[in-house]
Amino acid sequence: MLSQKYPDRIVPAAVGYAEVIGVFATFLSPALMGAVINLTGSFAWAFIAFTICEAIVLVVMLVLARETSPADAIDLARPASAR
Repeated sequence: MLSQKYPDRIVPAAVGYAEVIGVFATFLSPALMGAVINLTGSFAWAFIAFTICEAIVLVVMLVLARETSPADAIDLARPASAR
């Protein structure tokens, strides 16, 4: 999806941002789920909290993807001296 939305010159950066968000979620999820289990004693609430966090990340990524139009992405791909 990212390689179709952005020009070839900035696809690696777009994929990098997506990976950073994924790694952050992977780092945060065990701590969040452990905290919820300690507070509530319920694995169900931990998975609900995890699902809510992942939904928020998805919404943020979709909003960020919509903010950049193809024309803006092409402009970003141009060298600074050509702008």
